[in-house]
Amino acid sequence: MSNVVTYFINKDDFYRLCRTHPDITLKILAKVGARLRHLVATIESITFGSVTARLARLLIDMSREAGRDEFPLPVTHQELAARLGTVREVVSRNLMRFRAEGIVRLEEHQLAILDRTGLEREAAAEP
Repeated sequence: MSNVVTYFINKDDFYRLCRTHPDITLKILAKVGARLRHLVATIESITFGSVTARLARLLIDMSREAGRDEFPLPVTHQELAARLGTVREVVSRNLMRFRAEGIVRLEEHQLAILDRTGLEREAAAEP
């Protein structure tokens, strides 16, 4: 969690901006469309994917965002569980299995992906 700054744009001002600068409108539509696709994919994942596969995908995404295979885990197991639509115990159990199988190393709040192929295999597994 962190502090945020928010801005309010009056509806009439926004409409005027869209009419005078249609290129901005297209960019906004593209961004909203991308977010909607991401939301639909997330809902499908929660509905049809196993927790193990969802956790593996989340760790791969976090690694991609960090730009490397070793990165600080920025959230608690409870927060991971909330993101995945499950409970902390299930997340902890899956992380312990990943550790036991040599897929990841987790020390303190530092996570390292040791076997990316294995983690990708877990991410692709069907329930």
